[in-house]
Amino acid sequence: MTDLNARMPPGNDVTQRTVTKPAFSEDLLDAVLHRANLQQAWKQVRANKGAAGIDGMTIEEFPAWVKGGHWSVAQQSIRSGDYQPAPVHRVEIDKPDGGKRQLGIPTVTDRVIQQAIAQILMPLFDPGFSADSYGFRPGRNAHQAVRRVQSALKEGRRFTVDVDLSKFFDRVNHDLLMTHLGHKVRDKRLLGLIARYLRAGIIDNQLYLESRVVRTNDSKFLGFTFKGTQIHWHPDTLRKFKQRIRELTNRNWGVSMHYQLFKVSQYLRGWINYFGIATGYQRCCDLDHWIRRRVRMAY
Repeated sequence: MTDLNARMPPGNDVTQRTVTKPAFSEDLLDAVLHRANLQQAWKQVRANKGAAGIDGMTIEEFPAWVKGGHWSVAQQSIRSGDYQPAPVHRVEIDKPDGGKRQLGIPTVTDRVIQQAIAQILMPLFDPGFSADSYGFRPGRNAHQAVRRVQSALKEGRRFTVDVDLSKFFDRVNHDLLMTHLGHKVRDKRLLGLIARYLRAGIIDNQLYLESRVVRTNDSKFLGFTFKGTQIHWHPDTLRKFKQRIRELTNRNWGVSMHYQLFKVSQYLRGWINYFGIATGYQRCCDLDHWIRRRVRMAY
């Protein structure tokens, strides 16, 4: 990890190749701290960008921190079992339906370590996950989840169970989680490190469960809904889209028209890249006329 500018494999595939040497799970911490695994972890953290943690160190400052010898000290403390993860930096963002969503931002150092751990554990645990699980798994994405729902609709299914575990990652039973990890991870040093990461955040043992059963026509899934077997934008998705366009085409924004057009174009490309799988040709035509009117009003 001493040379963060070492040549990386070409390509833009976000699926990381990991060091999967341990056939037995007794020495996984050595695999986590393997140079190649750490290089891959740093590459992913750097690509994800993100804000600084509570220590104030940014992504751009991390390589100098490593070259200053601080990473060697951290790695030694990890091996000895003395490393203490920093508490996460809590920030709040607005939720689309009102209220606030709490986010925890670890330090860049802890993000690299966590990514390195994930790259080693994923090959051990991923094969046991449900084939219908798409969140935070290599090679899987939201579009695939939406297509899976569409295929279920074509099989004649018309009801969906919408379940939301409120603040699950804050309130999950850590003892139970560590017990399940211990079924496959025998390296007590790594288990100890993961346990310290769990204790670094806020612990709340309460769990609030929200669930409902609705027709698929009334469901909301990753910003989409379904009419028959067709994928459509959920009304909330369209509402938020228009709200954002109004913000970007506000004539009182106080920026140049060139910059406004750039931001509108940037937002539209990102939005259609995700929501373009839905059926909505005529609606796109209507939105096109509406957006053009908004742009003309901004002049």
